[in-house]
Amino acid sequence: MTAEDFAGRPVTSATAALQGQMPGVTFQSASGIPGGGDNTTKIRIRGVGTLNDPDPLVVVDGIPGGNLNILNPDDIETVTVLKDAASSSIYGVRGANGVILVTTKKGKGNAKPSLTYANYFGWQTPTALPKFLGSVDYMTLQNEAKVNSGQNPTFTDEQIETARNGSDPNYFANTNWIEEIYKKSAPQQSHMLNLSGGANNTNYYLSYSYLKQGGLVTGDNFSAKRHNVRLRVNTTVFDILQLDANIGYIDRLNSGSSAGVDFDAGPLYSAHQISPLIPVRFTNGSWGYHGGSQNPIAITTDGGTNKFASQEITANLQATLNVTKDFRLRAQYGLVKYNSLREIFSKTINYYSPVDNSLIYQSNNPNKIDNRDYTGLFQTIIGMAEYEKKFNGGHYLKAMAAASAEENVNRNFSATRTNLPTQEIGSINLGTLNQLNNSDAGQNALQSLFGRLNYSYNDKYLLEGNFRYDGSTRFAGPVRWNWFFSGSAGWVFSNEAFFEPLKSVINFGKVRVSYGTQGMIKWATTSPTCLPSTPWLPCPSAT
Repeated sequence: MTAEDFAGRPVTSATAALQGQMPGVTFQSASGIPGGGDNTTKIRIRGVGTLNDPDPLVVVDGIPGGNLNILNPDDIETVTVLKDAASSSIYGVRGANGVILVTTKKGKGNAKPSLTYANYFGWQTPTALPKFLGSVDYMTLQNEAKVNSGQNPTFTDEQIETARNGSDPNYFANTNWIEEIYKKSAPQQSHMLNLSGGANNTNYYLSYSYLKQGGLVTGDNFSAKRHNVRLRVNTTVFDILQLDANIGYIDRLNSGSSAGVDFDAGPLYSAHQISPLIPVRFTNGSWGYHGGSQNPIAITTDGGTNKFASQEITANLQATLNVTKDFRLRAQYGLVKYNSLREIFSKTINYYSPVDNSLIYQSNNPNKIDNRDYTGLFQTIIGMAEYEKKFNGGHYLKAMAAASAEENVNRNFSATRTNLPTQEIGSINLGTLNQLNNSDAGQNALQSLFGRLNYSYNDKYLLEGNFRYDGSTRFAGPVRWNWFFSGSAGWVFSNEAFFEPLKSVINFGKVRVSYGTQGMIKWATTSPTCLPSTPWLPCPSAT
């Protein structure tokens, strides 16, 4: 995909823009929260390839570990997906689930400054919502199920008639919880401003984007805001040295319910489980409650918030030295530094009897404040040598050899307190009881040697070979290093003379066979245990 495929599409994230555009690649939102969330969209290349974490590796401008959910779609120049083992084998121990290569935009040389502004305002509406039975049908089928299992009916005929005529809205209501939990619509808006240009040997690209999105769940807790800034400058020095500086900054805030939106818990789950006999509110104005399932509208309105704020800086510095016309050396440094804070404020919800206004139930009692701070630093250095030459007679050869080293360090801290005297302000210093705190840290490194050799003859016969030698601190010494190889051969039969009469029907055709080996390293980041008998295998921190 190219930048033209993204242009003009009212999407909130790059994953939403890619959805349905690439054969063999599926994108599934895991939560549907505004703003795309943090790694909430599941990406699968040709299905599930490995256990534990089947997400593909995302590489942005040559730096691994990118996050498509928070990347500004307007900054993307191209997206390429490596699906088979031969093409992704060069990424070694991280290529088992495929690789997504993202290239960001840069300015055009010898071009006048160009200032572009684009925006959109829109409304989201829920679609394909499930339909549930009303109270009368619900009670009738409940009775039928009981009788069929040899038990007495749950409801009497008089109770069913009460639900039908609506004479007791407190205990025999007819609530459509799906209509209650979802709003009819929610607003969203995006603004994008780009400045690009170039002169002589230097070009530049500067962009800013702002996203604001409301949530479709009842209440004011669900929302998202995101700011993206990117600056990229390219210059050529002495006609042989090319410098590329690419700096990015992301500031985002996502807000949701303190109960979450998991598939087996939270207000959305409760809305699919709760009985239609329970009203949203009793006639005295209190939240409806009959026992069992919690009132999902009460949770999203008064149950508290889950706010996640994060600031992330990315830096990608690259220098290419053209030693000769055919041989060049390249050095690259990449950095990702983030600082995030999650604040979960679980508020107590009181339920009162519609008969005498007495307190009949409390959820989230006592109230609780939970603060979690995450900081991390990822750094990588890549050194590369490339040789590329076209020979007489239609021969083409390209060779690449490289070495890389990367380090990932993260630190997390959490603190919780309960029994806040007020629910108007969620601050950790207001909690009076159960003052708990915890922290953890993780560090891992990866060193690699890798290379590639390409050969073609008259753009018809193609050969490619790859190798990679990875060593990771996540594995013990005897199994720390491993080789990964791949090879492929292709025949572009559409370039043969005999195919010329068919080019008006089929403009391109190729046959390719390939073989490759890949690795999987992500299991080590979620290892559930730490064995004291293996001190060389430390407990990694989940990230």
